[in-house]
Amino acid sequence: MTYAIFPDKQGNTVIDQIDPGGFPKAGPHPIPEIPKGEKRGDLPFWQAPADGPSIVGDPNSMTIVTLLAAYTDAAAAESADIQSEINLAVSMANTSFANSGINITLQLVGTIAATYVEAGRSASTVINDARLGMAGSGELSELYSARRTFGADLSSP
Repeated sequence: MTYAIFPDKQGNTVIDQIDPGGFPKAGPHPIPEIPKGEKRGDLPFWQAPADGPSIVGDPNSMTIVTLLAAYTDAAAAESADIQSEINLAVSMANTSFANSGINITLQLVGTIAATYVEAGRSASTVINDARLGMAGSGELSELYSARRTFGADLSSP
């Protein structure tokens, strides 16, 4: 059996049983493995650049991606412990990567309470505001400096 364990808003621990039979059947990996040092001309340009390393990476090494997680007051208000939920999300992502044979590990380097009110805004507006913020402008510009302060490769608004 597989279980998901997480806190609810009242501070209780919720244990959900997950039926693995509901997941789609796993098949072969959609991208064929490329022997080290060999380049393939039939791969998309973003997978096998003409020079330099491929983003496919070395299947024998682990890539660590440092992460800054941002949250809003509204998100924190819906959580009994927002820090624990962020840690749980990172842990679940890392477990998913490992179970899928993906050689990536997320390393949480920091969290930030963003001074942003998402109420009444569409998802596309929030995403656009996050993009502007990561470029150093707009309402989420604090993410720009925080990402550099924490030395994060990636920010999750």
